[in-house]
Amino acid sequence: MCDWQVESTTGDTRTGSEPADHSNSYFLINTSLEQISDWLTTIIIGLSLVQFHSFLQTLKAGAIDAAKFIMPSAAGTGDAWPFFLGLMVASFLSAGFMVYLETRTRLTLLFIVAAPKEAALSSTGEPSP
Repeated sequence: MCDWQVESTTGDTRTGSEPADHSNSYFLINTSLEQISDWLTTIIIGLSLVQFHSFLQTLKAGAIDAAKFIMPSAAGTGDAWPFFLGLMVASFLSAGFMVYLETRTRLTLLFIVAAPKEAALSSTGEPSP
């Protein structure tokens, strides 16, 4: 029953120790460039967690300065800086998300285009057109 569930959910009809054929799967492309990207992401997240308190202080100081610049009379009351803090955080998060999506989709498409050319080059020794 367990084998049937695996087959029905994954479409995998292999039995025993037959090797999987992933020759046509573009989702399994994994290169050292992706590993380096994962390591850099881990390092950036680790550093941001270590320096999170000072980052928040700097972000708050920037929001207060932005509030003083836009509304000099209301900067002393503390009413405007939370808005600018939220605006800055939303901008950072959306920019980071957009950069991640752009690079991830672009790299995937470049790898998909490059895979057949690399296969043709390795089989013939000549670059394909």
